[in-house]
Amino acid sequence: MTGPTLQRSKSSDAIAERLARLAEWPASVDSVDIPDAVYRQAAIVLCDDLAAIISARNDPILSQIHKHLLADGGRPVATVFRGGRPRTDRYSAAAANGAAGPWNELDEGSLRVSCHAGIYTLPALLAEAEAEGLSTREVLRCLVVAYEVVTRFALAFPQPSLLLHPHAFLSVVGATAATATARHFGGMLYFSALTMSTAFVNPGPFDHAVRGSFVRNMWTAHGAWAGMRAADWAACGISGLPEGPHRIFHDVLGFDCDPDSLVFKLGQDWLINHNFQKVYPCCQYAHSMVEAIESVIASLPDGIELRNCDELVVEIHQRGQLLNEVNPETILAARFSVPHIAAVAAVYGRLDSETLSPESLKDSAVVDLRQRVLVRPFEPVMPPPNDRPARVRFKFAGEIQYQAECLCARGSPSRPFSFEEIRQKVDRICACVYPDLAKVMDRLVSLEDDLLDSSWGETVSE
Repeated sequence: MTGPTLQRSKSSDAIAERLARLAEWPASVDSVDIPDAVYRQAAIVLCDDLAAIISARNDPILSQIHKHLLADGGRPVATVFRGGRPRTDRYSAAAANGAAGPWNELDEGSLRVSCHAGIYTLPALLAEAEAEGLSTREVLRCLVVAYEVVTRFALAFPQPSLLLHPHAFLSVVGATAATATARHFGGMLYFSALTMSTAFVNPGPFDHAVRGSFVRNMWTAHGAWAGMRAADWAACGISGLPEGPHRIFHDVLGFDCDPDSLVFKLGQDWLINHNFQKVYPCCQYAHSMVEAIESVIASLPDGIELRNCDELVVEIHQRGQLLNEVNPETILAARFSVPHIAAVAAVYGRLDSETLSPESLKDSAVVDLRQRVLVRPFEPVMPPPNDRPARVRFKFAGEIQYQAECLCARGSPSRPFSFEEIRQKVDRICACVYPDLAKVMDRLVSLEDDLLDSSWGETVSE
């Protein structure tokens, strides 16, 4: 056996061994093993991601997807969160909510690795919980555990470069973890489901988001459905190969491999506490730029309009430089376009769902300004937590410049939003269709026993 082959074999064995240990862990996690602070964070993530799902309800493409899934669904046991309580079978509901989760780029994600564990786990988990009558407390427990499993999987197989989109290759793993946890799978059954889920991954290129292909949003829909089915089929006796995850992610997709990430400080350093949250409806890689532009706006002399600048130089971190589409054709591409996001913020004086809208794609002032945006590397390269910085410089005639920088966008653990800020976001999005969601959020975060001990279906009704 040659040296490189032997090395791959050792790496594969290490992944299989530690993944088996990770698969043993969920069934051993009792409610009392999770600190209250972690439960509160899970409650915030649940409501925040529900708001992200609900925010997309009026999109015409998503509405058609929901229409098809509701029309063709089976026994109505799970809610599609688009206003009211339309229900369908658990698999269709999970797919419908999975499609909506990333639609408006308002969902949370991990700062440690590119992974949006909330929308990978919640669509399947909420459908399973409603169909099976799980308690709301159990929903929070399963969210914490499944969030841990899929994020650790992402940490174990980091991409050397951002070639593939995490929605494509991680959503099915997250949905499998959520369903297997909700069904109290033991170690071997959980392991079978996880190894099977990795054989269902999509090699979806990251540039599908930058170029505005809506199939990027359907990766989470497909992942929710396939993850639930992986749990079904594992219970029927089907399994992936123990070496399958390493073979697929490392050998085939070319990811790096860190086996110890699967179990290091498991049950101690809860990964749901290391997430970021958003108030801007765009890729998080651009948030530091938006904050820098807001700082410029706040300090502008009277009579100066940023739309009239001769040039806008955006110096941004490496991943932000990938968001370089100057003429986005769809609203999805716009949410991943530094030139468009910068132009919208500068022209309208703010960035939100009203300004970063499909209409902004045709706004002549926005179209004109984004042609004058120059994207450059931010120097020097910064270490975490300031590893996603941005600096903006608006240049006017006569060498007049207005500039600002943001080293770390708000919403991260180092600059967190307050609970009230996230609550306001949830209420602003949901009040017109689910007016009591913010009140339920208050009770969830307060860990009120009456609510936690009720079924998830009863919580949805409330």
